[in-house]
Amino acid sequence: MRWLKRWANESNSDDVELNDEQRDVVEAAPDARLLVIAGAGQGKTEVVVSRIDHLTRYESLETNELLVLSFSRAAVSAVKKRLDLRDVPTPNVRTFDSFAGLLLLDADVEAVGSYEARVRRATRLLEESEEVPPAVELLQHIIIDEIQDLVGDRADFVLALMKRLDRAAGITALGDPLQGVYDFQIEESASKTSSKDVFGVLRSRFECEEVGLGANYRARGKYPKHVVAKAGALRRAYDAHDARKAEDIVDELMDDAPYLGAFDQWCGRVGSSDEKTTAVLCTTNADVLRVSRALNRQSVAHAVRRQAQDFGAARWIAGALGGLSGTKVWRSDVEGALARVLESEGVSQRWMDLKAAEGGSRSYDSLDLMRLRRVLEARNLALPLTEPDESSVIVSTIHRAKGLEFDRVFIIEPGWRPDDEGIWPRVCRDYVALSRARDSIYVCSAMESKSAVGPDKRRSGRFTEQKYGKRGRRYTSAIEFRYDDVYVTAPASSRKTNARDVQGLLLNADFVGSAVIARLDPASALSTTPSYLLYCDDQFIGRTSESFGVEFHHYFHWLRNRPKLIEGLSLASIETVAGDPAECEKVGAGRSGFWLVPRVTGLAEPDLSTT
Repeated sequence: MRWLKRWANESNSDDVELNDEQRDVVEAAPDARLLVIAGAGQGKTEVVVSRIDHLTRYESLETNELLVLSFSRAAVSAVKKRLDLRDVPTPNVRTFDSFAGLLLLDADVEAVGSYEARVRRATRLLEESEEVPPAVELLQHIIIDEIQDLVGDRADFVLALMKRLDRAAGITALGDPLQGVYDFQIEESASKTSSKDVFGVLRSRFECEEVGLGANYRARGKYPKHVVAKAGALRRAYDAHDARKAEDIVDELMDDAPYLGAFDQWCGRVGSSDEKTTAVLCTTNADVLRVSRALNRQSVAHAVRRQAQDFGAARWIAGALGGLSGTKVWRSDVEGALARVLESEGVSQRWMDLKAAEGGSRSYDSLDLMRLRRVLEARNLALPLTEPDESSVIVSTIHRAKGLEFDRVFIIEPGWRPDDEGIWPRVCRDYVALSRARDSIYVCSAMESKSAVGPDKRRSGRFTEQKYGKRGRRYTSAIEFRYDDVYVTAPASSRKTNARDVQGLLLNADFVGSAVIARLDPASALSTTPSYLLYCDDQFIGRTSESFGVEFHHYFHWLRNRPKLIEGLSLASIETVAGDPAECEKVGAGRSGFWLVPRVTGLAEPDLSTT
């Protein structure tokens, strides 16, 4: 179980040497209010961790007096991992969406609807509540990362949060306007607050002093260092609002990068087993789906980077709690179960993570499984309880790669750009892509295809692939497989494999990133909502959901017979879900109400030769 042993293999790192600019931020007074302009690779994550260390160790702040917020799970994950490595007390580290959900949960407001709706509801709670919410009232300092990505509803939420802080509370806000790639979300947001507005309010209303972090520490290779050398000129063009100059700089960087051409010329490099972390970065979700399918066909193991909302509960939760039963369980029983799964390493920290997620319990020595199930069902999870990306090869949109860094980066030229796209959105997006690499950057040509991949806006926005038949008629050849297309109502089983064995396989499996094949369940061959059994390495791991069956029938009802096989999928992660304990007990998979499910991504393409 290599995925479990990461807890056992980690040890405390040596003290980090900070430069003068970084040290000034780290050692600022607890009530200081700073706006830190942190460019790519300037050690922002280390500064955040060192700032937390300084505030808790030398300024005597308790962890419940300190809140760390960020836009992406990638940034939150990096902070949490380094806190663990350096044995720094862990405060509440969350994404903006997760903290909004926590405020609703504490106020006994049901966290339902879209994440945007939850954020708006939490904003109203902050603005309209006469009393300051308990999770905010104690705060003496708030660290806000990636403020350039705060737009629309989330911007309003964070600004409302800061307004409810005590006047003596400190603020450390970090961001880089050059990496602001989410302003496009304003079009679909109820609020029109831009990232530029957020920077302005931090400087004016909250009187944050603007500072920098100095040198770049990410770049090691020749070309990443070349990108760093151009960053100063790019920032000067941004500050001068000279879009054409900035565009020329980025275009020159992209033109100078090593060019690898078509897929067959770079695929082998992506799949090389040299233990380097690799990112394949695409402009659109459609390009991500195409690249993932092409890598699947070449047996290149990889994971598709999911949106923040699609990171579910960690695998070890069901691994440890699955065998327990009852409404509440004693700490000794929980820690004993954790020790069996985590090999005795990190048991105390995991216990505290579970208790923090449970919330609201006055009992220190027991865990309320019912309340914990509620938290998991609402998907309102702090980062320590989420399942991370495990693959060494990540295929992602550029937007979702923000906050991440890799040894090698392959930038795929976009097959399509909107005609009305402005200069600054493209400049910022390309700069984000170019600044992810430590050692190597390559530019690759767009995936060639005779089909069109795009969202079906008439239904749920699910991506579909359209092709033209022999008579020139367009038809659907594949559909996007989504996060909720896997059956989660109860532990999955098949005629040949019982649920208990499936749970054991999912707990110990080490094939995240591998190809998944979907085979038609004979019992549903004639149904209008067909069910497919999911296999990885020829082992049964789960089945498709009823909603997937409905969508599959909608797009492929024209087929005379159901296809027996669906290809083009890969295993993104294995996660814990929560539900009715009776469903677990019914199939012999414990009585806790926690079980494991696979999460699958890709373009689900029926094998028409099997109809």
